[in-house]
Amino acid sequence: MNKAKIGFLAVLSIAALSNCKENKQSENLGPIDSETIKSHISVLANDSLQGRKPFTEGETKTVNYISSELKKLGVEPG
Repeated sequence: MNKAKIGFLAVLSIAALSNCKENKQSENLGPIDSETIKSHISVLANDSLQGRKPFTEGETKTVNYISSELKKLGVEPG
């Protein structure tokens, strides 16, 4: 199960970063550590997200969480 979660996070990260343009903010990002990744996985795997099932409150919460995290990183919509 953990491999599936890590795979999901990896795919999400690749998709999010594939359209990123280079900017000064990316130079200021610190290293990625295991605790940060564990924290994101913990949030996304939480039962309160109802399995992230489409058309549920869990999906809405998931989308909002991912969106806010990407905004913190300076990722902008294409």
